[in-house]
Amino acid sequence: MKLAIFDFDKTITSKDSLIDFIYHVAGPLKLLKGVLFLAPSLILFTLGFIESDKIKEIVLSYFFKNWEQVKFTSAVSHYSKEYLPAIIRKSALERLHWHQNQSHQIVIVSASIDSYLIDWCRKINAHLLATAVEFKEGKLTGKLATPNCKGQEKIRRLQQHYDLKEFEYIYAYGDSHSDLVLKRIANEFHYRSFH
Repeated sequence: MKLAIFDFDKTITSKDSLIDFIYHVAGPLKLLKGVLFLAPSLILFTLGFIESDKIKEIVLSYFFKNWEQVKFTSAVSHYSKEYLPAIIRKSALERLHWHQNQSHQIVIVSASIDSYLIDWCRKINAHLLATAVEFKEGKLTGKLATPNCKGQEKIRRLQQHYDLKEFEYIYAYGDSHSDLVLKRIANEFHYRSFH
């Protein structure tokens, strides 16, 4: 059995899916206001003073805190069906289909919010390991329910869900510095390329 591990944002997609999600769900005006309001935090994150987990919670809180779970679930379902397919790279789909045709196990390991990836991953018959948001008393808190699935956390999640020694060969695909950790467990690592 062979395993194919894919990062999602900017590996499978042409842009950041969380920003695209906010754009379509909250609207372009609120997205612009949010970027301006959150600019100090975003700058500190860029400079390395705020961790990725924390900046994601700051962004989620600004746009979605106290949203009813039913409303959020409806929004992610609509986004997944209507808008997510538009940012999927054709070359990524071709590579995913190649792995499917080889009967390889496919897993998407992503820092993206799992809510809007679940349906898409189900359609391509891929397992999903991603970042979950927290709900309490039926409302989104703005906090993460799991650690942000980035960097070393990707390895931890994979080892938690798979016995990697059972795979005769492992492919991995990523686009960012934080994806380079996948090289340690992959027989074949592709960086910003599928070939």
